[in-house]
Amino acid sequence: MFTSLSKLADKSFVLGFFLPALIGTVTIIVLNQDLEPDSTFFKDWTKQQNFANLTIVLLVVWTLSVLLMAGSRWMYRVLEGYAWPFAQPLLLKRQLERRKSQRDRVRAAYHAHKAAPPVEGPGSGNEDRDREQNRIHEERRYQYTLLHRALVLEYPEQRHLVLPTRFGNVLRAFEMYPGNVYGVESIHAWPRLLAVIPKDYQTTLADARAPVDFFVSLVFVSFIVGIASCIRSVLAVTEGTGLFKALECGSVAAVAFVMCRLFYLAAVSSAIGWGEIVKSAFDLYLPTLANAMGYELPETLEERRRFWDALAGQFRSQEPISPEKWLTTSSRSVEAKQFAAAQEESDVKDENTDSADAAEPDNSDGNRINAATPRSDA
Repeated sequence: MFTSLSKLADKSFVLGFFLPALIGTVTIIVLNQDLEPDSTFFKDWTKQQNFANLTIVLLVVWTLSVLLMAGSRWMYRVLEGYAWPFAQPLLLKRQLERRKSQRDRVRAAYHAHKAAPPVEGPGSGNEDRDREQNRIHEERRYQYTLLHRALVLEYPEQRHLVLPTRFGNVLRAFEMYPGNVYGVESIHAWPRLLAVIPKDYQTTLADARAPVDFFVSLVFVSFIVGIASCIRSVLAVTEGTGLFKALECGSVAAVAFVMCRLFYLAAVSSAIGWGEIVKSAFDLYLPTLANAMGYELPETLEERRRFWDALAGQFRSQEPISPEKWLTTSSRSVEAKQFAAAQEESDVKDENTDSADAAEPDNSDGNRINAATPRSDA
């Protein structure tokens, strides 16, 4: 994580953490511009006499952005529903009901698609009816495909894997994709897969995650701004500094909490796009991972699932895989060398046979010649 701190111009870091920290810092400063030292900062800024305060602000923003990056895993776990305040049975029940509702709509769309009138051939004699039946068939098929894809993208296939939040379920859905399709345990396989993914595609992965980091960071930044605005509003009332200031801070708090919700929804939407890139990484580079570990992927899907399940035990529980059970790249190369040697030996034998045939006299022709030539002593 901290190896990327020196990359000041890294766009993933700037978008994901620096910009949210900058937005939060500027908002807090503007909100408290009537207090010291913010009032002095604004006076000096308007007079263009002191840029030291600007340097301090940039250092504060940089520090906050580093803290956001360091705490990103915790922020993700909170929004996924693993930690308070979203790790609640009531929220989990709500997500289960929402998933069931989506599954019911998918099932209804599937039955409606199957119940659509069959499309007659071009020779049915009624083009208007055929056109209408084809339109109904295509609309219902599209509706079913749309609903089914939304369900697959937003929820895991297994009911017991559902989490209390939409954000967590979107992440869980694409985390389960390698296991559902290939039998790969994605959580432990992912660090190994990253080691064989080319740098260009790693950049694509980072670019896909950056918007998610951006909105996740803004969820917490806007929440902090809302809390700070509420505190400032209460202090303005209790200290008698002015009703206008209290209303101003209260309005900022309301806007901040509304934006917190909107940023969360944007994080959910961005996570879906990020998940598609992650799934593509498994599609493209799983064979490369197997080769890098010294194995060739088996031919059949069932054997591949057993192979990845064995590797999952090694990744997760440190149970070494048995190399003799699986074809390794070394054994494949040995087999290839043996085949090449056998082929070369066969070619040499064929060449020797051809040479021997060419050197041996043609007895049939010789007999004919001898028979046609009269004996000198006859």
